[in-house]
Amino acid sequence: MNKILVVGILATGLLASSLEERVKILEQKVAKLEQVVFDLNKTQKVIQKTTKKTIQIANRCNGIKIVDFDYKSIMIGLDKGYKLTFKIKNNYKATIRNLDVMISMIDNEDNTLIQEHLIKNGVNIHSNSIKVLRDKYVINDDLSAYLGKTSKKDIRLDVKPLSISLDNGETIKCNRW
Repeated sequence: MNKILVVGILATGLLASSLEERVKILEQKVAKLEQVVFDLNKTQKVIQKTTKKTIQIANRCNGIKIVDFDYKSIMIGLDKGYKLTFKIKNNYKATIRNLDVMISMIDNEDNTLIQEHLIKNGVNIHSNSIKVLRDKYVINDDLSAYLGKTSKKDIRLDVKPLSISLDNGETIKCNRW
């Protein structure tokens, strides 16, 4: 009987130390999980802040709109090219002084026929006004030649503002998406 009692006491002692070790291990795991949750919450806040800034920048870059456009085949010296005309509307509350925009003309089959880097300084497009801007484009590849053979109704524009300077001193920098 004493042997059983001694064995029982030893087993209880081992079980108790085993339970204490288990509790310590579980406490360590809980601490690690709490740290992971903390880190995830921190990361989520950074992502939300970054997303909010990206949306704000994108929204700030949407203050211009091309309401109409036209293109005409011309000779530029000895090269063939196009005379491009864009009617640009200023939806900002301030006058646009300088404009730096990438404009792509894309056909119905998603072919980019031309991509024009339109930089205009001193344009003075007043708030809620439309101004006509003209540029020339020299044909320098096979696809751009198809623009002259494509109907205007089959062309869509992809407009990506890069930089917009306003008369209030603000310069809006945009990313190329």
